[in-house]
Parts: sequence; C-alpha cells; structure tokens
Amino acid sequence: MREVSEFGETLEYRNEELGYDLGRNRIKARKALQDDLDKYVTPYERNFYGYLTVAEHINTESATNWRVSTRSNAKLDILCELHSQALIVAEEVVTLISAGLPTGATARWRTLYEITVTALFIAKSPNMVAERYKHSHIVEQYLRIRNGDTNHLMRDARFSKAERARRTAVEHEAARLETKYGSSLIRPYGWASERLKQKRVTFNDIEKRVMDKQRHLTYITAAQDSHGVRLSSVRNMVRHPESESLLTTGPLDPYIIQVETAWTLQDLTWELARRVHRRQEQPEALYWGYVAYMYALDLATEATHARYTVSPSHLRLLSSISDSRSPKLKPQSKSYDNLSNEPI
Repeated sequence: MREVSEFGETLEYRNEELGYDLGRNRIKARKALQDDLDKYVTPYERNFYGYLTVAEHINTESATNWRVSTRSNAKLDILCELHSQALIVAEEVVTLISAGLPTGATARWRTLYEITVTALFIAKSPNMVAERYKHSHIVEQYLRIRNGDTNHLMRDARFSKAERARRTAVEHEAARLETKYGSSLIRPYGWASERLKQKRVTFNDIEKRVMDKQRHLTYITAAQDSHGVRLSSVRNMVRHPESESLLTTGPLDPYIIQVETAWTLQDLTWELARRVHRRQEQPEALYWGYVAYMYALDLATEATHARYTVSPSHLRLLSSISDSRSPKLKPQSKSYDNLSNEPI
C-alpha cells in the first residue's frame, strides 16, 4: 500500500493493479466487439471509399473543369463547399462505426443530415438565398459578440487588442449586410427568412421544405445521441461483464446509420451533379451522378444484407448505366437524353 497526496487529501491505493485490470478487461470487451464488427462493416467500408472517390471527383470537377463560365456563381460555390464538408463528415461516420462507437457515429450523421438539408434548401431556392447564406458566417460571429460569448477574450491581455479589432470589423460588416439585405438576415437562420417569408426561422422550418417525415424521425432519434439524454445510454450501453459498475458499448447494429449515411450523402451528391448538368450543360456530370447512385445502392445493400427494393424507373436507370459503362468509365452521350428525366 502506498499513499499519494492529491488536492490536500491522502488517497490509499490498496491495489495498484486495479486500474490496469479494469483497463485490460475493457480492451478485451472492445476487441470482441471489434472482431464482430470487422465481419459486418468491412464490406460496407470498402464500398464506401469507392463511393467517396466518385463523389470527390464530382466535387472537384464541379468546382473547376465543368464550369462553362468564370463568373461568380454563389449557388454552385455553396453547393461545392457544403458537399466537401459532407464528404468529410460521412467519412467520420464510417470511421466511428468501424471503431464500434455507435453514438458518435449517429451524432456525426446528424451533422451530415443538417449539411444536406441546408444544401438542398439552397439548391431549390432562388440565387438570392445562396447569396444570403454566403454571408451567414458574419452574422454568426456578430451574434456571438452581441450575446457576450467572446467577452472573456476582451479581459485577457493576450487577446484583447486583436479581439477588439476583429469585433470592429465584424460589426461594420454586419451593419453593411443589414443595410443591403434587411434586419431579417441578422438572426439565426436569417439567410432563409426571405425565402420562407418568416422573421424567425428554425432548422425545422428549413427541413420541412426538403425532407419527408420519416427522415425527420431518424434525425430526432439521432439528436438523443448528440444531447446526452439518458435514452441514449439505455439504448446503446450495457454493464461491463467483469465489472458491474462500469458501462461500455453494447451490442451494435449499424444498419440504420449505414443506410442513412449512404442516402443522405447521395442526396447531396446527386443534387450537385444534376445542377451542374443542367446549368453548366455538362452531360458528364449527370453520368457521374448516376455512377455515384449505383455505389450508394451497393452501400445500402451491404448494410441490409438483403435484396434492396427499387422503383421500376430505377431499374431501367441501372440497366441503362450498366450498358454504357466501359473500363475507363467514359460517358456515352447518346444515353443522356433518355436518362435526364428519370427520377432518382
């Protein structure tokens, strides 16, 4: 037995190995979980990185080679930006699933969903909405200043001078934007207020315009893992088998989050590819959008380990793409006219 003085108290450690034993037991429990996950998740993960490669190609080309004009295009700029962010978050989701961390994966999917909802709303709105959103980071900084969230920096000599200059710049820019777009912009989600004809806008108002009720219910469930409510612990955690006082990750069924990740990301990838095809007159963009759809379908199938039901139009679409594929995945323009009107 040894004594350690910490915070004025004498703590007696009767068993120095206790912490090490618990740590080893936890690692063993996670190793067993990881072995099960490897069998289930690895095929999905392999297909996901195939999808990611295609989606990154769409993003890069949309921002560069598929543009027919060098003029500024706020909507396309924002869609490319949000799509890039979505790709990173989706990879985080898959990484967390592979590591056996379901609540973390679900919480990050929630972020992916919010990015996609924002992008779809902007894509389906007039160009002015994209212009307003493009300045929303200034509004967010201004609201933080107004609410006192950065006051501690003003009290610290190391940051006060730089913070004062930053505040002045942000306040001047916010005043300019308010003059240009109106006071409705200087609110949370104010960039969407003009489109929705509402002074006060919530994420739920935006979501209703672009997503169905079932997706909303999945989003609400994911919120439980983000906000630390007890239902998340009850659903996702169990008592450690060798220590009743220790909670650890319970049995994991990643099916829902895998499927939702595939389709949430594909919603945004498809919207970007379709918009470039229509607005920039780039048939290659549509082709790659359909290739991404095929990968998303594979992802969902791997997640379910069952036959995936698709509509007759999707079956025709897949058949057409299969006929047009070549080893180098070069598009065949003759197939675009009859594909462009297919729903997805």
